[in-house]
Amino acid sequence: MLRGGKVYFRDLYDLMEWTHQCPEEQIIDLGDGFYHITLCTNVPDSGIIGDNQVINIYFNK
Repeated sequence: MLRGGKVYFRDLYDLMEWTHQCPEEQIIDLGDGFYHITLCTNVPDSGIIGDNQVINIYFNK
């Protein structure tokens, strides 16, 4: 359940030097409530997961 109207997207490497600040470009505003989330992606052309990889995220309330 989403409360507070914001979803924060953090990189795995953030765990190495964690701060509470999250860049604005990694935050989206959504209404509070329950969401079904679908993530879609492919392995990038380089073959290295995370190397300019595109991940599409769909929120269905």
